[in-house]
Amino acid sequence: MKCIVEIFDNDRVNDHRMAIDIFNSLKIPSSEKAFIMLQSDTCGKELLIADHQVPEGTYRFGWDVNALDYYGVYRLIHALSEYAFTDNLAAKDIALNVENAEHRFMGKWWTGKPIRELVQSNTPVPGIAQTMFLNFKNHIQNPQAQNPNYFHGGKDSKVSSSITLRNYASVLHNTLAKR
Repeated sequence: MKCIVEIFDNDRVNDHRMAIDIFNSLKIPSSEKAFIMLQSDTCGKELLIADHQVPEGTYRFGWDVNALDYYGVYRLIHALSEYAFTDNLAAKDIALNVENAEHRFMGKWWTGKPIRELVQSNTPVPGIAQTMFLNFKNHIQNPQAQNPNYFHGGKDSKVSSSITLRNYASVLHNTLAKR
């Protein structure tokens, strides 16, 4: 088994703790898995936002594949598949080897400035409070928080359902304000 667990630095929909628990619970050698964070970046007025909408280049919305989509998602999936099915070690380096500069490479801006690299960790820790997410790990309706047989997570405290309502209201308000 080979696996990449990936989070996006500006995703406020799914709590990164859930991905961390999944990664830590995988009973495979650390050489066969990677925990990766895709980072947002800017160049002048242009933005690459690593949020819940990545990858964005889909048939439904057009062919707007950007560097986050191509380098941060599609390239990694392709390399991991190549390694898993053909045992191609060059593909393993791209998919799983943080020491490999090609693994971390995210392309360049039109100015030649490199786009922020992928961040990988074998011991990931959450960097954002769980109440900042719409779907947080210790929500009462999350089976992962209810049943210790799902994953063995950290010792985060339970969060009330009122926080979820406040989070959903905030997302709805922000969505409507953008229209």
